[in-house]
Amino acid sequence: LGRYTYDILLKNGNQVIPIGRNPLGIKDEIIIDLIGVSEEELIQRLGKFDVLIHIASVVDFNTFSNNELFEYNVISSLRLAKIVQNVGSRFIYVSTALIHGSKTHLITRSSKENPDTQYALSKWLAEKVAQRCCNNVLILRFCGIFGPKGPEHLRINKTIENAIVNGYSPEIMGNGIGKRNYLYVKDAASAISFA
Repeated sequence: LGRYTYDILLKNGNQVIPIGRNPLGIKDEIIIDLIGVSEEELIQRLGKFDVLIHIASVVDFNTFSNNELFEYNVISSLRLAKIVQNVGSRFIYVSTALIHGSKTHLITRSSKENPDTQYALSKWLAEKVAQRCCNNVLILRFCGIFGPKGPEHLRINKTIENAIVNGYSPEIMGNGIGKRNYLYVKDAASAISFA
């Protein structure tokens, strides 16, 4: 999602500086561990900007402990929200629809929040700290993102990768009437760019 968002923002004439823990080989990227540096250093490294789009998170339902999810998803979001507030910029935070519960069948404006997994709870807490620390925050709650090289915890992405790499044709499982809440990666990037 980050790469597609980067590409569409550039295509639309924006100056974009990607930030991440691991180098991707993108022009002007800033490699930084949000947990391991002081806020003063973060402000100095990031400089002045109009909008900070926070897409990164740890998506895990099995292996990460509560502390690791909290550190990666909540603390880093808190630090970014504080920097955005100090700089006087805008903050777009990409969260998850799972905040409404993993068993919720339909999400509307009036749906209750029910973060019933550790991952959803970490994203919900990140939303709350962003809202408390930053006056100008927009939260986008996306469902599962699919597309080439998408997150492997979604079966559809494994199916796409199998089709591309191994030439396997995707098959419909069951009776074919089941529905899932997937969002195509380019559509998600377009929504972020629009925001």
